Amino acid sequence: MKSLSLMMLLCVLLLGSACAKKQNTPLEQNNSQASSVLDEGLATDNAAREGINSQGITVTDDYDDFDDFDEYGDFEDYDTKAQADPLIIWNKAWFTFNDFVLLKVAKPVHKAYVKVTPQKIRSGLGYFKYNLNAPVRMANALLQAEFQQFFVEFGKFIINTTTSAGFADVASRNEVLVPHKAQQLCLGYTLAKWNLPEGPYLILPFYGPSTIRESVGTLGDLTAEPLAYLLPWQVSLSMGSLFTVNDFGTLYTSYETFKESSFDPYISLRNAYLEKLSYNRPE
Repeated sequence: MKSLSLMMLLCVLLLGSACAKKQNTPLEQNNSQASSVLDEGLATDNAAREGINSQGITVTDDYDDFDDFDEYGDFEDYDTKAQADPLIIWNKAWFTFNDFVLLKVAKPVHKAYVKVTPQKIRSGLGYFKYNLNAPVRMANALLQAEFQQFFVEFGKFIINTTTSAGFADVASRNEVLVPHKAQQLCLGYTLAKWNLPEGPYLILPFYGPSTIRESVGTLGDLTAEPLAYLLPWQVSLSMGSLFTVNDFGTLYTSYETFKESSFDPYISLRNAYLEKLSYNRPE
């Protein structure tokens, strides 16, 4: 009888041990997989920050959090790769120059401007500038054969001009039947739709990141701005300077956040800008 009891007790212990082992297996597998993912992520991040990949090819750091630079897209899935930068000596020199101008000159000027200019006036000037440049966007819509976008821009321009002289975006309070793609209504995007080559990455003095094609587009858009033709050049230059100072706030605050979160600001800005172009490239 005692032998039978001992055998039953031994069976129960063996079954309990087997069940415990079976129940722990998924958790152990999950922990193992999580550890593996973390190890791979850390290895990839360290390799990116050290500038080499498993094949020994120089790569760049694409894992920064860009905060206010949301228009550059989601970089978590961006494959780290070497970017062609044949003008790197020129670009790095002007990147350093622009960095100094933005943070050491534009920032204090804008802070002084904010102290003497109410928020409503600053917002109104921003809307006025945007509305004033509507003819440039309409022209690009026609050059791109985007006739719906042309009529959307035309309608917004008429409504905003007649209701607020352009100092408020009244038209945006109403729902539009056609999605508005204002960021695509520039000459750089028009040239891309015409299949002109992008050219190498280029940093422009006092402007920032661009490419050869985008630089041509920016120059064309600036040349076409109505302000230069409606008023004497002295008044036009003064108003243009006022608009520029008014826009400094968003620019330097976003750039500061971006710079603080970047391991190498030059490389991160270059990759972010080129990735933005690839996301916005015409189909």
